[in-house]
Amino acid sequence: MATFCASRLGFRRRGPGGSRHVGRCRDSTCLWPRIWRIVTRSESADSLRAAKIAPGFSRNRPRLVEKIAAIILAAGPSVRLGRPKQLVEVDGQSLIERALDAAKGAGCKPVLVVTGANHRQVVPRIRKSGAEIVTNMDWKKGLGSSIRAGIERLRQRHPKTSAVLLTVCDQPLLRARHLRRLVNLRCETGQPIVCSRYAETVGVPAIFGREFFDELMQLGEQGAKRLLLSHSDQSAEISLPEAELDIDGEVDIERLDSSKRSLIFARCKQP
Repeated sequence: MATFCASRLGFRRRGPGGSRHVGRCRDSTCLWPRIWRIVTRSESADSLRAAKIAPGFSRNRPRLVEKIAAIILAAGPSVRLGRPKQLVEVDGQSLIERALDAAKGAGCKPVLVVTGANHRQVVPRIRKSGAEIVTNMDWKKGLGSSIRAGIERLRQRHPKTSAVLLTVCDQPLLRARHLRRLVNLRCETGQPIVCSRYAETVGVPAIFGREFFDELMQLGEQGAKRLLLSHSDQSAEISLPEAELDIDGEVDIERLDSSKRSLIFARCKQP
C-alpha cells in the first residue's frame, strides 16, 4: 500500500536498469493526509475502512481505531416460529451464517456467537466459520443474559478489546455493508455508542465502547435498548431500515420478499 500511495504522490522513481525505489518524504506531516485522500478514493477504500482505519490523523501518523469485536446473539428459543430461527434459510443460507458473514465482512474480530436454547442444532453451522461459541446456560432469563455471557467471555479471552458490535441473527436483510457503516461512523466520530435507527426508534446492531461494558453486564431481559435511550447524548446513529424486519414467526418469513422489493424500490427512487 505504501508503494501504491507513494507512486500516486510522485515519490516513485525508476532507477538504473529499470529498477524502482520509493523516495522518502522529509516531512511526514504533509504525507499522511494526502495518502489518506488517495487511498479512500481507490477501489480498496471499503476494505481499509472495514479494517477500522480512521480518516483522522495525528501530526505524525494516522490514527488507528482500536479493534472492534462482534457478539452475535443467537440464544433464543424461537417459540413463536416453532423451530430454530437461526436455521431458517434466506437465499440458500441460514440466518446464523448470514449474521456471521456480515460481522466478519465488516472487519470485526473476534466474532463471538452466544447460543442457548437450540445450541446442538446451531453449533454445526457456527464451527466452520471459525467464530467463538459462547453457551448461555441462563438463556431463559432473556436477552440481557446473553449479552452478559458474551461480554464476560470477551473480557476473559480478549481483554484488549475496546469496543464491541452487538447484533442478532434474526434481521435477515442485514449484510456486511450495513455493519461497515456503523464501524465507519465509530471511526469518524469516536463516539462511545454508535447505533441504528429504524421504526422510529434506535436499536441493534450497535457498537459500544468498553466504557459501557459494566453497564452491559447489568442489563435485564429487554437487552441493550434502555442503554441506547439513556445515553443518547453520547451516541451517533445511522438510518438503517434494513434492520426493521426481524424473524419471529412464519408471517415474518412471508414478509421477507415484499420487504426486499420495498427496499430495492426505495433505493431506485433516491437521487
